[in-house]
Amino acid sequence: MKKIIIMGDSIAAGFFEGKVTNLVDEYVTETLTGMGFADYTVVNLGERGASSTTALEQLPKAKAENPDFVVINVGINDAINNQKNVQEYGENLKKMILTFPTEKMILVGPSWVDLTIKTAGNKETLLQYIAVAKDIAQETGVNYIDMYHHMEIYPDPAEFLQSDGLHPSKFGYHLLGALIARDIKNKLLG
Repeated sequence: MKKIIIMGDSIAAGFFEGKVTNLVDEYVTETLTGMGFADYTVVNLGERGASSTTALEQLPKAKAENPDFVVINVGINDAINNQKNVQEYGENLKKMILTFPTEKMILVGPSWVDLTIKTAGNKETLLQYIAVAKDIAQETGVNYIDMYHHMEIYPDPAEFLQSDGLHPSKFGYHLLGALIARDIKNKLLG
């Protein structure tokens, strides 16, 4: 069995209806199986409330798993709760990314947020964090999934979110899982 590590915040952890679930893990493995890659399992290290700083603490566990692929999904808590650490966010992403070979890495950028519900955040700050994530991905040569873009271009991006305006709905987790699976497939096929 090949192993995918998912690390990061509550979105990475699959937070749904008040608890951590295996929705992301299931959607990644189901999609990969549907693409003809059935021999994958997911080890999810995501933690509710994790920032890029606290996600660094997940690295020893991630390394110990000797993964075939590593997905980093962190940044939304940085962008909403600690809006002035964009430089530190970038530095933390680099530390996480450089822990593993580039060909194993996938970075998921911060997602679209319904700011009419999640009023602590603002679009300008969120876009700054997304820009840093894109820049770090380009600088390090890792695959980048622009969740904000994939959600924003949809006619009603709120459909991807739960009622809290932040965490994905089942539809949103399905999108995330499919995009991760797509990137893994592309890496496998070279």
